[in-house]
Amino acid sequence: MSNNQQPQERIDILENILLRLHHGASPEEVQADFDEHFTGVSAIEISMMEHQLMHGDSEITFEDVLKLCNVHANLFKNAVKDGETPDADKPGHPVQVFKDENNAFRAALMRINNLLNVLGELPKEELEDGMLRGLRRQFDLLGQFDVHYERKEKLFFPKMEHYGHDAPPKVMWAKDDEIRDQFKAAYKKMEQFPNIPMSEVKEAFAEFEFEFNEMIFKEEAILINILLEALTVEDWYQIAQESDAYGFAIIRPSEEWVPDSLNEAEDDKKVIKDLSTSNMPLPIQQVVSQSDATLESRKIAVNGGYITVTFEPDSASTRLDPNRLDRFTEIKIGDGFLNRDQINLVLDYTPMEITVVNEQDIVIYSNFNEKWLNRTFNIRQYNTLGRSVETLYKRPLKGQVMALVEQFRKGNAKDETIIHTMSDKLVKIDLYPQYSQSGQYVGYVEFLINLDYIDRVNTRMKRELTPIEAYENETLYLSDVKPLKQTETKHEFPTTSETSLTSHKLNFSDGSLMLTWENSHNTIQEDQLLDYDIPLKLRNGQLSLDQLKVVLNLVPFEISFVDHEDIFQYFNNIAVTYKDMIFVRTPAQIKRNLELCHPPFLWPMISQLIQSFRELKRYFEELWYPTGNNEYIYIIYQATYDIEGDFTGMIETVIDIQPFMDIKQAQQTL
Repeated sequence: MSNNQQPQERIDILENILLRLHHGASPEEVQADFDEHFTGVSAIEISMMEHQLMHGDSEITFEDVLKLCNVHANLFKNAVKDGETPDADKPGHPVQVFKDENNAFRAALMRINNLLNVLGELPKEELEDGMLRGLRRQFDLLGQFDVHYERKEKLFFPKMEHYGHDAPPKVMWAKDDEIRDQFKAAYKKMEQFPNIPMSEVKEAFAEFEFEFNEMIFKEEAILINILLEALTVEDWYQIAQESDAYGFAIIRPSEEWVPDSLNEAEDDKKVIKDLSTSNMPLPIQQVVSQSDATLESRKIAVNGGYITVTFEPDSASTRLDPNRLDRFTEIKIGDGFLNRDQINLVLDYTPMEITVVNEQDIVIYSNFNEKWLNRTFNIRQYNTLGRSVETLYKRPLKGQVMALVEQFRKGNAKDETIIHTMSDKLVKIDLYPQYSQSGQYVGYVEFLINLDYIDRVNTRMKRELTPIEAYENETLYLSDVKPLKQTETKHEFPTTSETSLTSHKLNFSDGSLMLTWENSHNTIQEDQLLDYDIPLKLRNGQLSLDQLKVVLNLVPFEISFVDHEDIFQYFNNIAVTYKDMIFVRTPAQIKRNLELCHPPFLWPMISQLIQSFRELKRYFEELWYPTGNNEYIYIIYQATYDIEGDFTGMIETVIDIQPFMDIKQAQQTL
């Protein structure tokens, strides 16, 4: 192939080859043309080609690309250029971990095939239980590929989509699900042996093994090369930091990988902002100030060396009052981003009562909404904002709570849970004392959970959507959020903080550097730009951004928010680490399209659910099912609407209700 051929021409040729395959040409017929035009194919070009096929004017559909996945992958074998990135071959680097796992899978495949051959030759009466247990152990070991796939789907794919390579993840994830199904089929055959012929086990395993090996090739020759060409060191470090949440297959990394740039930064005596946005957070009950200035450092390669640029924000007094932000500007809350309207929606739709009390025993925030008094999870039927704590409880509960508050004030008590009957409902009352960095008592957070609500779980399992007809008489709860007017623009910023440009020329002995600085805080507010101590005015009270993060992470439910454009905006983290969550999520999922957050087989149901929300055909959905880990998962989907009834997003709440069921059962036996 001539070197002066334009990239678009190469992509067109690749597309034409696949179109010929689509119309019935054999791989052998197109192989000669492929060899003639390509001495090497970059993974980026493959990604762009698939994007064209699936999203352009081509007649090839996603299903066609999926069908041709193995065929066109075979065309690229031995003709794909390897991408390069520093550290990719170092222990602990996500690429090296991925390859090490694939090598472990290859070894497991070989062991299983050897066992199948040996066991297949033995008479049935000579088969021993130990032999069969050994075969099962090897299958179980190989079955850890599901962890490998999930880490790929939840960490690699979001990065690819971020850089515009959305076609390969969609095709590969669908193929992953096919392979998962094939493994389950082979596993079932293995369990039936020796009551079925070994030939049936071998046949099912061979079908899985072929597709599994094809996927290993696609990962190492195509997927990894796309990632190596597109991702930055910061991207790889974030993946490395979040990998443990999803786990590892067969073998764990022998050591932790840290990029050289981060090691150099740690030598500085000042605090350098972590290259990752995802330090594993612990559930905190202390209101932490964000006032300490944070440095950001960037290392730039130039001819003859490197230049390091460090940004140090001005003093804390220059930080912005979050109340000055317009209603569409996104604020970083924990691992996600919410604007002021969305913050109110998340708090309002949380299926329990939330009350925040200050050090003077006065309620400063409540998610009470008088328009929603008939909601099943409401307990109190009045607004508590501005009230004294003493007015919130009746005797004898009042005395018990006030005694606890006094112990909170002295620092002599930790979290407390009280089971009590309120308004004829069995209620779980959770109280969480709050302290400043200096240890001073600043109030407490109260959650009221209606335990009678779980009586809605009237069957062992519900994993399908409720028929639309069942929602005809349901009440539509409209929020106080104003509609988005056509004259309003997202990410507006107050005129007092207009974007500005400043330029500086720096001279060095071997050259000069021109720097142009552009303020970028008119889009997403980072931690160091906002004053997290100033109370943010909410629909029914006020909380500082620090208090807000604490409250949301204390909520004993996993809450996720998806906006009206199906973009995953936020999740709270109630677990010690991400991997301890019921539905494991990491910051890599933030800003991802909801479709790309779900396996292809599950998306049709989720898509149907959201569409029915948009069309006001249903406003609420719930699913539940038990697990094998002594958990009973209860999922609530709630549509959110503005004051005029327009769809503004969806909130998913995931609850392990097994502890609630245990409490109710214990109360009934008293």
